[in-house]
Amino acid sequence: MYETLPLKQTVPASGGIKQLTITTSLEACPWSFESLVSWIIPIDPLLAGSGLFSYSVAKNSSMNKRTGKITINDTTVTVIQDAADSPDIILLENNTSLKNLSLLLGERLFYKIEIPPDHYSLQITTNGGTGDCDIYASLNQNPTEDTYDL
Repeated sequence: MYETLPLKQTVPASGGIKQLTITTSLEACPWSFESLVSWIIPIDPLLAGSGLFSYSVAKNSSMNKRTGKITINDTTVTVIQDAADSPDIILLENNTSLKNLSLLLGERLFYKIEIPPDHYSLQITTNGGTGDCDIYASLNQNPTEDTYDL
């Protein structure tokens, strides 16, 4: 018999290391760990007996809160990670092609394009793929669904 605490943890967008307390009735009582998402990673694989179990949570660059699950034997621990305050913005070079982009509903990517002063046009094209692609562009500020220039 064993107990895992806490059953819910909140992590800042910057990520970090968190711990769970595992209490077992026998010193050598084995248990197993499984992360159901790629951004939660075990640090020290203590897999028997009582003690602290540490895991790492990767940085969340998205402006969306995310939830992941860890299972310790048959106990589920919920990890909620805060959204980033501001998005990571990726600088694109001229004639850059982005391939195999995949996002979940509500997720967003932000890119910055620096146009030289003597140039007056910008062309953005999409092709292939499935789903719904929305592109919002804005001069000198991050665009939103409500505030954008084109």
